[in-house]
Amino acid sequence: MNVQSYFKMGINPSALPENLRTAHEYVKDATKEGKTLVYYNNDPEVRKMVDATIERVSNYLKENKGIDKTPVKKQAKGKAPGIIRKAPAPPKKKTPRKTNKVAAKSKKPKKAVKAKVRTKIKVIKEKAPKALVNVKKYSLELQLIKSFVAMKGKDKKVSAIRSFLKRIETAKTNTNVSSQKSLLTTIAQRMKSALAGLAGDVTVIRNINIADDLLTKCKAAVKNAKPRLQVQYLSGLNGKK
Repeated sequence: MNVQSYFKMGINPSALPENLRTAHEYVKDATKEGKTLVYYNNDPEVRKMVDATIERVSNYLKENKGIDKTPVKKQAKGKAPGIIRKAPAPPKKKTPRKTNKVAAKSKKPKKAVKAKVRTKIKVIKEKAPKALVNVKKYSLELQLIKSFVAMKGKDKKVSAIRSFLKRIETAKTNTNVSSQKSLLTTIAQRMKSALAGLAGDVTVIRNINIADDLLTKCKAAVKNAKPRLQVQYLSGLNGKK
């Protein structure tokens, strides 16, 4: 199932549990309800989250259709139905003959003592519910800016930097936030300038340096921006079900 067919299913979010409902809203926001796949095609993290959500929601809907899954016993072919025999009638009681002898007093039967049965009570310990974890999700543009800041002092392959630059260019084109568009443009220009100055045989850039002015702007943009989503996932689900 792809993104387009997922939204054609007409899923009612209120019918989903809270964690799947939140994940469904993420897919809806990231793909504009299946109308654009720009982030999905260019960001592996977005694609991984969207694919996992589609799979989990689809499986949940299949398992909750209300179909009676109790198997019906089928009669074996070629066998006649069993004949139900009536239980034999109880034997008739014989009537004792009358005699002149005085019947002896019957002894009272002793009361049967019931054996005490010890019943073991099995105590079932309830498992503690898994803790909830707060997760903040930022927009794709802010995620890229955070990743750029994290490069400082790291070693990166040139091929990885070129791939990251391509994602910056795509996000810059699609964002509607002017401040983020301007910052992404500056980042792209600095990266292009740095790549252009490399020798042809360089494959790894070590101890990446970022200018202080650009680093300060990037950190401020991330700090002052509000997260687009603040959700709760059960620990153990992949953010991921």
